[in-house]
Amino acid sequence: MIQGNLQKEKEDKIYKEALKEFAQNGYDKGSTNTIVKEAGISKGALFNYFKNKRRLYLYVVNRALKELEQVFLEDIKSVSYDIFERIAEICEYKVKLALKFPMESTITMEAFGVKFEDFQDELKSEYDRYVEISNKLLLENIDYSKFKEEVDVKAVFEMLLYISEGFSKKIMATYGSNYNVIMNNREKINKEFSRFVEIIKNSVYK
Repeated sequence: MIQGNLQKEKEDKIYKEALKEFAQNGYDKGSTNTIVKEAGISKGALFNYFKNKRRLYLYVVNRALKELEQVFLEDIKSVSYDIFERIAEICEYKVKLALKFPMESTITMEAFGVKFEDFQDELKSEYDRYVEISNKLLLENIDYSKFKEEVDVKAVFEMLLYISEGFSKKIMATYGSNYNVIMNNREKINKEFSRFVEIIKNSVYK
């Protein structure tokens, strides 16, 4: 992603300022002029290392995502054996993580939400890895004894994924990738999502 030799201190400074700019203004309105001014480098130097604004944005998204994943996987230790309780626990932890790392959460939310269609070729491998980690976290050590005998558990899980994906798209359509607006409405969002999950739970549990 980075071209040439870039000192760690300078790289971290560029990342910090680019993260702030893209988190506050999004990709389309994010200004490389502001980034180079705050980072204390020339625009020529910036594009020497990152070629263009698109490459810089992808670098910031990938780095922010990896940092969030690392914290998430290190901190979330104990989760319920009940799949529905586990979903609620993971969602709640993700909210806490977003509150702790608002800029990283905002830019990854934009990249995998409203801007994903524009960047899906470059971000596909990261998205697939995210899905794989999420699936493993959701399905590992689940208590399947609570399900009715005739229930196809795999189909239930796929249904939950479809609902989550569709609900995420609905949130993006309603609030865009505005992190502050989403956080201010999180109780309403959680209540609506829980209603859908509860319907499935009552249908498949004994």
